[in-house]
Amino acid sequence: LIEYRDFFNPIDLAVGGMTLKGRSDYWGEIWVSLATKQIEYGTLYEGVVGELKLPGHDTTQTINVFRSGTLEPIGMK
Repeated sequence: LIEYRDFFNPIDLAVGGMTLKGRSDYWGEIWVSLATKQIEYGTLYEGVVGELKLPGHDTTQTINVFRSGTLEPIGMK
């Protein structure tokens, strides 16, 4: 089992007139088979907090997004 985490990663994004300034925090686990040395399962959790400005708008809005994901072999239930 490999645990990972990384916090306070800066985000400074500008695409098509939209801007986002904030930070990303993420963490999770990676399960590796001792027999085959292959990744068997993984998790990812991420929180993003920032100030978003959309094209054509003078004000910014605060965003707080959380997402999660898993990595597993196809067919595993």
